[in-house]
Amino acid sequence: MVTATADLDQDAKGRRGFLLALGAYFLWGLLPFY
Repeated sequence: MVTATADLDQDAKGRRGFLLALGAYFLWGLLPFY
C-alpha cells in the first residue's frame, strides 16, 4: 500500500517535471518572435 502511493507520487512528479520542461522548451522556442 505504501509503495503503491509512493510510486504514484513519483509518477506524478515525473509527469509534472516533463510538462514543465516541455512548456519551457516551447516558451524558449517562441521567444525570438516577440
